[in-house]
Amino acid sequence: MLPVGVRYYAVGKATAAELAERGICAESPQTAFNSEALLALDSLRSVAGQRALIFAGEGGRTLLAEELQKRGATVDRCELYRRCIMKDSAGKIARLLTDKKLDLVAAHSGELVHNLLAVVPGELHGALCRLPVVVPGERVASIARDLSFDRVLTAPSAAPEDMVSTILEWYSNKI
Repeated sequence: MLPVGVRYYAVGKATAAELAERGICAESPQTAFNSEALLALDSLRSVAGQRALIFAGEGGRTLLAEELQKRGATVDRCELYRRCIMKDSAGKIARLLTDKKLDLVAAHSGELVHNLLAVVPGELHGALCRLPVVVPGERVASIARDLSFDRVLTAPSAAPEDMVSTILEWYSNKI
């Protein structure tokens, strides 16, 4: 049984859809799917005196909590999951890089950009960073550039349709 009178929010479409399947109507951004877009919603502009509970991954971004606190809300955070580097993929990625079988890389978060460099042997960092990398939004693009990726392709969001559209556009311009 869910509490009555509570507003629910979701950063992305997939989370909103999962909540809807459970009978929970969640408000979410309509264009960009990130904390910045969620914070731009009219209903989150004035939250002084309200309480917020954020469900997130361990070590995830703190922007949402920090900004809601600045706006006067009391914020609690519940970490539901932990992202782990899939070290068993390192060998496969290294082989693909060594054999020059990759055209581009897609990274759905800044954390994933960091993790790619963490699992790839140092001698292959150059090969990885010379590949185009598709990322969601300017914040992650900045992270990729700071980590020496040469060609950063910025999708409007991490939504599958935005990432795929950016990849297809790159491929069509490549031909």
